[in-house]
Amino acid sequence: MSTATQGKKKKIKKVKEGDCILLQRGLVGVVKYAGPLDDNKNKYYLGVQLGEGQGECNGMFRGIRYFDCPMNKGMFIEPKDVKKVISSEDLLLKVVALNKKVKKTQAEVSRLSDELNLSKEKAKKTMASMTASTTGTVAVERTAEQFLKQEMGKKWYLSCDDLVTRYPNDNKQQLETMYNSHKKEIEGFPETPAHSRIVYTVCSSPKDNLVASGSDDKTIRLWRKTGTPQAPKMRCITYIQLRSCINSLAFSPDGSTLAAALDSGWIELYDLHNGKMTGALEGQTTSEVWTICFSPDGANLISGALDRAVRIWDVKERECMWALRGHDEWVNGVAVSSDGRSIVSGSGDKTVRVWDTKNMACRSTLRGHTDFVRSVCVTEESTHIVSASDDCQLRVWDLEKAVCTNVLTGHSKGIYSVSAGKGNTVASASRDATVKLWDITNPKSLQEFKGHRGDVNSCVFVDNGEFVCSGSDDKQVHIFGVKTGL
Repeated sequence: MSTATQGKKKKIKKVKEGDCILLQRGLVGVVKYAGPLDDNKNKYYLGVQLGEGQGECNGMFRGIRYFDCPMNKGMFIEPKDVKKVISSEDLLLKVVALNKKVKKTQAEVSRLSDELNLSKEKAKKTMASMTASTTGTVAVERTAEQFLKQEMGKKWYLSCDDLVTRYPNDNKQQLETMYNSHKKEIEGFPETPAHSRIVYTVCSSPKDNLVASGSDDKTIRLWRKTGTPQAPKMRCITYIQLRSCINSLAFSPDGSTLAAALDSGWIELYDLHNGKMTGALEGQTTSEVWTICFSPDGANLISGALDRAVRIWDVKERECMWALRGHDEWVNGVAVSSDGRSIVSGSGDKTVRVWDTKNMACRSTLRGHTDFVRSVCVTEESTHIVSASDDCQLRVWDLEKAVCTNVLTGHSKGIYSVSAGKGNTVASASRDATVKLWDITNPKSLQEFKGHRGDVNSCVFVDNGEFVCSGSDDKQVHIFGVKTGL
């Protein structure tokens, strides 16, 4: 017997039922049967179920069934037709390569679609809008009495502090007198149950301290702060039922609209006067939206998605006006400077990008994180960016100079969220089940908030930066008081 024949026989013996094999003709399949066919006991065959392509049978040969598989997905071959037995490691590498190819193809399709749909006129309109004056509100403001009656009509609990926050120019004593005349009725409003599944996102309205949370239970819950400054609590006042899991929420600057980014690829808009959906931003139905925020004037919404693009939407026209591309992986976080001149995005590619809204181009790419960037924010004065990463670090970047000025450490696990407060203050939420308060000039945290029993996915400042609200895997929404004079 020749050496070549010995080698072939040795190779054949390795093929057994359950093996994944590559055939000489280039097809891939799983061996479902190994042995003789019919009455020929001297010849060895392999019954193969193909993963793709057309076969010749459904596992039967001359009326005898040797294995089960769908019609035209089975075939019988001789061992010499096997080119290679594919190991689990080879399969994994092929899957990874295929996923990369699919993602690249999807991103290219998305890019070409944007080029077809977005015109230069729309882009010019977006640039003008993003840098416009932020004074004034879109909706006609109700008086304090009208607003109070509106909330009572919906049976939505609110505190006197919420009324004072919403109408800072009104006489505080008169607002308190007005509220106290209805206080007993307001405090008797029923409380809505909390979430039944993971809370992925929380956001707050600077207009009147209203907090919204989004969950895997496919609901948005609206909350208001109650209790005392020393022992604050969150009271759920109502909920909105949706069709999909909520990844991100954002209030418009005037507090009239709540936007919800869904895992279905849609961004839905809700009128907070009545809690009803008023429309949706369409065009990303094939790519999950991870993050959203409003422009300072409320005219535009910025989103980041699985397809690696940062999009700018015209809220009134319900149209995508621009798609910013450059990230190599999905976009986890977006933020806008208070002057409307810069959009900031953080990505799974471990970078932070700064986009100039005058020309809708990337102004700088910030590198330094060693793992996914999960969230970004811009400080109150639009001087610094803070990014949160799975590498357990917060990095502080000078917005104009595009350099890292500080690294904040203290979390023991990845950081999922960072939010800007007053001045140089930021808060962070982590997989280590804590929320931390920071001054961006100090590498160590100022305060640590405990109470959650799972990953904390999101955090936001409430009531002019005096409190921090957070949402967690433990299904809870908590609120913590910020110490003053730190």
